[in-house]
Amino acid sequence: MNKKILKSLAAIAMLGASVSWAQEFELNFANELSSDIVTIDKIWDDETNFAGIVENASVEFSSEKVDAYLEVEFTLGTGKGNETSETNHLNFAWTDLDYWLHFRPFKMITLAFHDDLWMSGSYLPLWDDNAPAGGLGSSGFSLMVEPLEGLRIAATIPMDNLDNDLANFLNGDEEDGEQKPFDFGLGAEYDFGELFSVGAKVGDIIDSDEIYFGVFAAFRPFKSDDLIIRAGYGHYEGVGALEELDYSENIAIAGKNIFNASIEWVLNDFAIAAEIVGDTDVDDEDSTYDMYIGAKAAYSFAENFAVGLGAQCFLDFGETKAKPVFGIEPSFACAFGNHEFSLAADFEFCDGNLFVKFPISWIYSF
Repeated sequence: MNKKILKSLAAIAMLGASVSWAQEFELNFANELSSDIVTIDKIWDDETNFAGIVENASVEFSSEKVDAYLEVEFTLGTGKGNETSETNHLNFAWTDLDYWLHFRPFKMITLAFHDDLWMSGSYLPLWDDNAPAGGLGSSGFSLMVEPLEGLRIAATIPMDNLDNDLANFLNGDEEDGEQKPFDFGLGAEYDFGELFSVGAKVGDIIDSDEIYFGVFAAFRPFKSDDLIIRAGYGHYEGVGALEELDYSENIAIAGKNIFNASIEWVLNDFAIAAEIVGDTDVDDEDSTYDMYIGAKAAYSFAENFAVGLGAQCFLDFGETKAKPVFGIEPSFACAFGNHEFSLAADFEFCDGNLFVKFPISWIYSF
């Protein structure tokens, strides 16, 4: 059976069980229908294609003993049936699945089943992703202990990113004729109230070829989300171990040493955000680009209306010297009750060529 279907069934079962366990609970739901309409690519493929339609639904449940979250996404898109095909065909495909369930049988102990658990400092608000080394717990199962208020210590057993389907062998899995060590990790994060949080993670501890660690922090000077500063660093030790962030099919940053930093600031009707991701190994041939810089400013000119302007660039400092990519994205958003609408135009420039798409979305939430 397809791995994503198995995970979906398991996550739905977890969520259903969590609702049945709790007597008093809070439930939040959101559904987003979005599309880039059309992609006009004169940089990489010299093609113009239908961009597909994306359906994303999420539900979050919280109670005294149990918290749960499930997010599913599938896409109606186009693609070639095989490498020899010259024609694009419509197709449905799973494109994302995210879930977690936290069960607290005792006051200081949490049993966590999850896709990923992220530390606050790992988030990139414009990229809308997390630095891979910033997971407090990898996809699988974690035992979390909270000996002090604000302190979480997690021992995690990954069960998703392994070659042998969903298995994680206690005596190690065989790879290239050699037995791999059992895969597990340790992480901890401490929240200093609403002001500051700092955390660290060590993954695949026993395997010297794939061990990695990350350190991340988030700072809220006003003890609110009006100003958030995040920063982090991830290191992958092994020859084949790389931390990778995929921006698109043609753009990625991957390396053994990745740093990230971001800032979000809301001041009355204005909001600004900026972020940076960098690979310190500029000669790493596995990375398409060595640095990404993004920024966005938004202004709410009425109670339910806002306009924004974003920009980003990707730079390569290595010997291969990939051509830099620059982008700009004007946007408009409005909200009416439980409904949010947005539209934008995304322009990317590289070596005198252009890539264009037109993102639109409708979000319904309650």
